[in-house]
Amino acid sequence: MKMTKLFLSNLTMICFLWISCGCSIAEEAEKGDEGNKVVAKVGDMEITLNYFEEELAKVPPMQKHQFTGPKGRKDFLDRLILNELMYFHALDIDMDKDENVVKQMEDLNRRVILREYYKREVQEKSVLTDDQLQEYYDTHKDEFVDEKKIKVRQIVTEDENGAKSIKKRLEDGEKFEDIAKEESIDEPTAKRGGLMGFLSENNNYIPYVGKSDDFKTAAFALSLNTVSDPIESTKGYHIIEIVEMQDRREKPFDEVKTQIESILKPQHLKESIDNLGVELKKNYGYEFFEENFVEKKSPKELFDEAQNSKDPRKALLLYEAIVQQYPETEHAYKAQFMIGFVYSEQLTERDKAKEAFGILIEKYPDSELADDARWMLENMNKSPEEFEGGEKTDEKMDKEKDQD
Repeated sequence: MKMTKLFLSNLTMICFLWISCGCSIAEEAEKGDEGNKVVAKVGDMEITLNYFEEELAKVPPMQKHQFTGPKGRKDFLDRLILNELMYFHALDIDMDKDENVVKQMEDLNRRVILREYYKREVQEKSVLTDDQLQEYYDTHKDEFVDEKKIKVRQIVTEDENGAKSIKKRLEDGEKFEDIAKEESIDEPTAKRGGLMGFLSENNNYIPYVGKSDDFKTAAFALSLNTVSDPIESTKGYHIIEIVEMQDRREKPFDEVKTQIESILKPQHLKESIDNLGVELKKNYGYEFFEENFVEKKSPKELFDEAQNSKDPRKALLLYEAIVQQYPETEHAYKAQFMIGFVYSEQLTERDKAKEAFGILIEKYPDSELADDARWMLENMNKSPEEFEGGEKTDEKMDKEKDQD
């Protein structure tokens, strides 16, 4: 009989569990069906309850209050409907084929792909191993330490005799907290029975005192529940007591594992990206055209730099850059003249000088330096004694330099 009752009892329990599970599954299915219900239709496009809730969840928290309650939710649905209507109209007027829109869509598509690529190929594959984390921990244990700390309370007096008197009262059995509240001239700590908080061994700042080596040395020399002799500081004379002491503690690896990962992760990611870059350049090819990458300077900037250069070869490169990059500017014929002048007077390479002056006369025949170029060609090989006015060109170039 007992066996029959037990069997029926167990059978009843099994049926109950099955019915409960069945109800739960049915409820979930009903919930799913509920979410798929169409709440609005725009053309052939259906707006389901699920879609509505997903879009509503994207609203920034600061604006969400506008769309609470039946009216707020209906207002948000109206906005979704209007968005769909505007989208359909945009397609009807071929806005999706607009050059600017196509470009933006391409850019957006590129960013989405790159973001997903970075997530999968860099972040998810750039995983620090436990061995790497452990190695850092083993070689940097001094970074993961809780320094020795002491919890201190104080009584502050204006003079040393007052401090000695208070210490005597403490030795006679009066409570530290009571005397602190009655006698301490440091109001913030007096209200708390003299409690200052924790002092750290590696921090020279003392709460409510400031920086005081004497105070710190005396405090850390005390044993637990002992009272100091008077300690002088800029605040007065202190009697202190150590009420709690925490010894220096090395944090175990498991406690700081996440912290170590955050320290190493940025560099590890950078190395992963660098290595990936090397591999991809090898696979897809890569060229760098440095001459096209350098930011262009203005002709005046190039000319001034050349004029101030003490290296004639460097000056030549700058003058040549002006002629090549800015052939239609006034600095071009000046630079062409200076090319000839540098070759002639600084490098004494007469053939190159003659070629440079010849180019100036040919390309810029009407420039104010064309006559000077002819004069240089005629007199280049003469000594100063062989002609008059030998300083003519130097003076003219100095004058033009001042004008620039």
